[in-house]
Amino acid sequence: MEELREIDLREWFLTLWEGRLLMLASIAFCMALGLFIIWRSTPIYQAEAMLQIEPPKNVRDSDAAFARMGNLFTPPSDALTEIEIIGSSLILGRTVEALDLDLVARPVRLPIIGDLLAGSQAAGPRVEVETFQIPAHFRGLLFQIVALPGGTFAWKSPSEPPAQGNPGAAYPEDALLATGRPGDLLTATWGGEKLTLQVRTLSAKPGQAFRLQRRPLQAAITDIRNDLEASEKGASQANRTTNLLALAYRHPNPALAADILNEIMKQYLRQNAQRKSGEISQTLALLQQQLPEVQDKLKQAEAQLNQYRAQTGAVDLVRETDLALQRGAALATQISALKQRRQELLRTYMEGSDLVTTIDAQIAKLESESAGVNRKVQALPGAQQTIMRLSRDVQANTELYTTILNSIKQLQVTQAGEAQNTRVIDAAMPGLKPVKPKKAMLVAVFLILGVVVGIGLVLGKAALFRGVEDHRIIENRLGIPVFATIPHSKAQEGHQHAISGGRPGTHILAFADPDDLATESLRSLRTMLGFYLRDLTTRTVLVTGPSPMVGKSFVSTNLAAVLAQAHAKVLLVDADMRRGSLHAYFGLDTRKGGLSEVLSGKMPWRSAVQSTDVPGLQVLCSGAIPRHPAELLTTPVFSTFVAEASREYEFVVFDAPPLLPVTDAAIIGSKVGLVLLVAKAGQHPLDELRTCQVRLESNGISLDGCVFNDIMPTGLSYYDQRYRYGYLYAYGKAEKG
Repeated sequence: MEELREIDLREWFLTLWEGRLLMLASIAFCMALGLFIIWRSTPIYQAEAMLQIEPPKNVRDSDAAFARMGNLFTPPSDALTEIEIIGSSLILGRTVEALDLDLVARPVRLPIIGDLLAGSQAAGPRVEVETFQIPAHFRGLLFQIVALPGGTFAWKSPSEPPAQGNPGAAYPEDALLATGRPGDLLTATWGGEKLTLQVRTLSAKPGQAFRLQRRPLQAAITDIRNDLEASEKGASQANRTTNLLALAYRHPNPALAADILNEIMKQYLRQNAQRKSGEISQTLALLQQQLPEVQDKLKQAEAQLNQYRAQTGAVDLVRETDLALQRGAALATQISALKQRRQELLRTYMEGSDLVTTIDAQIAKLESESAGVNRKVQALPGAQQTIMRLSRDVQANTELYTTILNSIKQLQVTQAGEAQNTRVIDAAMPGLKPVKPKKAMLVAVFLILGVVVGIGLVLGKAALFRGVEDHRIIENRLGIPVFATIPHSKAQEGHQHAISGGRPGTHILAFADPDDLATESLRSLRTMLGFYLRDLTTRTVLVTGPSPMVGKSFVSTNLAAVLAQAHAKVLLVDADMRRGSLHAYFGLDTRKGGLSEVLSGKMPWRSAVQSTDVPGLQVLCSGAIPRHPAELLTTPVFSTFVAEASREYEFVVFDAPPLLPVTDAAIIGSKVGLVLLVAKAGQHPLDELRTCQVRLESNGISLDGCVFNDIMPTGLSYYDQRYRYGYLYAYGKAEKG
């Protein structure tokens, strides 16, 4: 298992190494794309600020009933609530209106190209608008400002009418509304409605157009909300609140980013002060409205008590009666205070809410206790009952009057203090460095992306175009011995160009470059054939391949040459009568006068054989293209030719057509002594080679061996990496079979 795993890892590594050029191309493309994106990305700056939400100031009440009244109207600040308020449409809408952030004035450019050209210009066309007033239903329409000679400009109407215009009103498209200079206050009428425009500055060539628009308010608010960040600073730990709000706003213009954030805080502070001041003002108005009524009741109770004492004389109250009087007065004061609180709560909460229900329960409890005190009073003598009742009314109204006065003073103090409970700790300042794009991170991301994409392309290519790249797979899976593995030869590329160009002379690697590594591999093939053909009665060899462009003509010509160089008499036969091209390897002018003429009886084969520059090597070209090449191969003439040639030559090598497209190779294979299959490294799936083997065996022909051709060196330990090469042999017009 460990050995197989090691082999698999080696295979993966070698596959990636062979595809290193594709990986480098992928990395280069992704890096170029990343650099282009960085170049085209607009720098974004961030302005930061900090707010402090101070806890409410509690003022000590002189009366227990109103001890927490200030807290009732100024509850402790909740950071999350304040964050939502800061990001609300109320605050952001006021910010948009204060800074004219819904006003857009941009130059008209060509798509894509215009933006690219603008990005390379130091100073492009620019316009600044001071005032632009339009009706609300004109928002979203695109007006135009066109620069004219002499520093003037034209103001034009939109090219489409408003969606909700006045019925029956005319809205001319692209109409001239007015002309003027920067600083002029222009007025115009479009569709019967008044428009106002004042341009502060204009810098553009004559003819340059600008789009002028008041965006829908909600769209401008949404854009600000998307670029605004607010969080409670230092509140990461559980159950910890700091009441410090960290605000950040991002914008391409650093100065404008600071202005927008400062304006947001300004609008928030103003709204916060107005809200709290309004709540307390409502409470003060309610208490001040009740104060005269309580004062009148107090005066009336005092008058009744004084009148009764004057009529009956002074009556002293016993201690029990005095305690009942004090308790009854206290209960009456508490009940009155709770009723006032209930009335105030009903301004914010509905009947049946938790707070109102709690107040009602407290009032019911106190009223029940007050009824008990009243029952005790009723058991006293008549004069004492009257004195106690009148004294209780005076005491209760006195305490209530005093409490209301104190509450009014406390709420006035609270109003002055709570209006300023939020303060700015750090005002926003323009950012010095852009926070986006993060160039180093983007470069790293695109580098990793390039590597990942490159690996994916290499592995995908290997999976989709998986061919046999290891000759041992052929031996192990198909049982076909591999006689030789032929590596790539740079010298052969020059020979192939000469063959494709039709240059005269012999263009055979084994003849012109005997020291080349590929030539040495062909000599190894010659040695293997010597062992296999030693016991055969005929030394005839068929060289074929699964499909065209695998290098079989290269193998057959060079095999014949190295056999001849071993002092043997060799005949090379171009048996591909359809697309034969061996004559070009030897610099012959034409393929005519060859095998097709011999098999059709037009000339004897000995007359068709031609000598070559390679001593001991003769060649029989394919001849003119016949109508039915396969039928000529089945005639007795071909059998006679094979028998006679094998007797006169030590070796006869047949360069046959591909095995899978046509049946010529199978016919020839039945008449020769040894059949060789040329396989190109990395091009043939194993099933394709298996099909060749099955097709030959179905015709009673044994596939004797394979030549593994077209192997490209990986550059990784020639021997340690299992002789893994690829041979790029450019056949061009010469390799047709």
